[in-house]
Amino acid sequence: MQVSWSFWLLNISVIIVFLPVFTYCDDLKCFNVPPENCTEELRLKEKCIKTFSDSASKQIHCCNVTNESEITSFLKEHGGSDKITGFHLRYSNLTRLHQNVFISLQPHLVSLSITETSILQWQGTFNENWQINCFNFSHNILGSNISSQFIANLTKLKNFDISNSNISEIPELPGFNSSEFFLDVSGNLHMACGGLVRLTTDKKKTKKSLTFVNKNETTCVPPDALSVKIKLEDVERGVSSTFDNCPEFNNRKCECSVASLDQTKNDKDAVVEVERPYYVYQSLVNCSNLGMNSLPTTLPPYTRILDVSSNSITSLEGIGNETFSSLTELYADNNQIKTLKHLEATDFLGMFQQLTVRNNSIDQIQEYLFSNVFDRSSGGGKLMLAKNYFKCDCTTASKIKIWLMANRKNVPDFDQIYANCDNYQVKVIDLNPKNLCAKPHTFKDYIRYIIGLEVLMFVLLIGKVSYDYYVFKTAGYLPWPASKMPKLPCDWCFET
Repeated sequence: MQVSWSFWLLNISVIIVFLPVFTYCDDLKCFNVPPENCTEELRLKEKCIKTFSDSASKQIHCCNVTNESEITSFLKEHGGSDKITGFHLRYSNLTRLHQNVFISLQPHLVSLSITETSILQWQGTFNENWQINCFNFSHNILGSNISSQFIANLTKLKNFDISNSNISEIPELPGFNSSEFFLDVSGNLHMACGGLVRLTTDKKKTKKSLTFVNKNETTCVPPDALSVKIKLEDVERGVSSTFDNCPEFNNRKCECSVASLDQTKNDKDAVVEVERPYYVYQSLVNCSNLGMNSLPTTLPPYTRILDVSSNSITSLEGIGNETFSSLTELYADNNQIKTLKHLEATDFLGMFQQLTVRNNSIDQIQEYLFSNVFDRSSGGGKLMLAKNYFKCDCTTASKIKIWLMANRKNVPDFDQIYANCDNYQVKVIDLNPKNLCAKPHTFKDYIRYIIGLEVLMFVLLIGKVSYDYYVFKTAGYLPWPASKMPKLPCDWCFET
């Protein structure tokens, strides 16, 4: 496979523009062969050359390799018995490169450089037995299928350069808690901000000695706007803002981290100074298991996720404050919250995505609070209510039961909500309204029957009187029982 002149011109231009990067690697003792050492003879014939730096160590550099077997055959002949400490591959065009190509160098190799090379497919990951402390993987054209773990086990690694290699994600780095680690990811124009946020957060939390090389040239792109370039210093500023405003309770600090980098409609809120759209760092705050009895009064700017589970919180009072204006997810399981009424007319209620209040003391719910929220075109948020024991009454059996069944998509644990009925617990969805909505009988329940009876007796009396009068007029006597009734003192008034 022949390498086109356009490929060489591209790589030569890269060398001229980014020459300071190689100088930095030289300063850190990373084996790096100058471009002029790839002579015409080496390009066309041997491909690889072994050089001597002293009597104890040797290096190998290869140029214009088109197949990994060319490297394998040379190392099989020259690399097994010699103490090879450095290897540099340059100006090559490979369809595939497996890390096992260098396996014969494993005992002594401390510096590995692969630059100005096109590698469509990198295979394999380095294990902890490698001694590599400097890996220059810069100015390459890399395929998209490189494993994120391919250097994660290089425990001796102190310097990793993957600048100008069109990567979209930063590979997982090995642990470096006790020693300084140098990382260069500059010049990757499509690198997502997630990796920089993760590393900067990890550095802030653990005080790791991570140094970004070529910091001013290091940028990243948010996931929804590839044309926006965010500087590393802005990422660090956003992460610092999150940690500096992290709340604490009883001298115990919550755990704070950057959840995401999201757009904001208000340019005054922007913490990243880039062209439109504007961006803010959304924070995640974990205040669980701190013995809190109320919600925190301060949070990092633009806190999106708050976890206050396993505390002694009795109320959600204060959630309508400006502090919670960006909150979309609240996790408050295993507390003593009695009601959700404090959510009424809050920003959180209008935009929440997740509200989890399982295993609390909630015995009734104001379902009207969530009616409009769950009816939104976006589907509304998720409300988790399991292990709360509602009142066993008619309201729960009729209104709440119907509401839960109608909103089962928004209340996924609707079938795990119980009602305390005397000495036993019943699922709310199993309550029978006929049993709980029946009222005890009182005198008022029978008044209609009494009135009906009185009306009937009155009609019968009128009928009897009318019948007696008719018989008396026609037959001249009164029928029984009127004929048997004694005369009263007032009867003379009616005698003729």
